[in-house]
Amino acid sequence: MESNQRLRKSSDFDRISKFGRVLRVDSWLIIAYYSNDLGYFRWGATISKKVGNAVLRNKLKRWIKTYFRENEMGFNEGLDLNFIFKPQKDIYQSLNFKNFKLKLNPTLEKLKKNKNVH
Repeated sequence: MESNQRLRKSSDFDRISKFGRVLRVDSWLIIAYYSNDLGYFRWGATISKKVGNAVLRNKLKRWIKTYFRENEMGFNEGLDLNFIFKPQKDIYQSLNFKNFKLKLNPTLEKLKKNKNVH
């Protein structure tokens, strides 16, 4: 995964939140998305300190990165994804990477099929 596939600027996150659409994966994860003109997809994560300590927040970001490295889901078209993790009591301590992937797969497949992203 190349470094240019990450959302870094706050203006990119603001554009997604203002103009984008939302898919709810579960009570603890929301994916906001919006199209871009770059020809490739980018992703970013919004994780509040209320979710957990820095170790947990970095682990969630590593899981997203690993997920896309393992599953080149066909997101070649220009699309910006923002993974928004919500604070939930005790959900993140019991969550493992296998369950994380099982939650993401159907939602990202649905997003991949949805061509109306504006």
